[in-house]
Amino acid sequence: MSKLRAAAVVVLFAAVPCLSACSAKTDLENICNAEARSGAQGDPATKATRMAAWMEAHVRTKEGRNVLHGLGAVDPARRGELLKQAAREVGYTGPCPMADYKPAAP
Repeated sequence: MSKLRAAAVVVLFAAVPCLSACSAKTDLENICNAEARSGAQGDPATKATRMAAWMEAHVRTKEGRNVLHGLGAVDPARRGELLKQAAREVGYTGPCPMADYKPAAP
């Protein structure tokens, strides 16, 4: 096997996990369940920071990033409703605890 062909095989196998796991549906599932999946604990500020860092690392598609970043510009009272709507639009119909997440007041 030539070096070029071997390199192509390595690149292909490196991309396979992303091909199967990098979808807008997976991203919205990750956003919806970020609190539990991130393992974030502690005071509200630390918890929010950890969840945000986890989502930045685990939301990979353009659609998922657009939702994630767009939620920051939305009135907090509407975020949950909009997150659930975005999740439905990409086919995620599971639980979405993040849509009901209310950070504690400082």
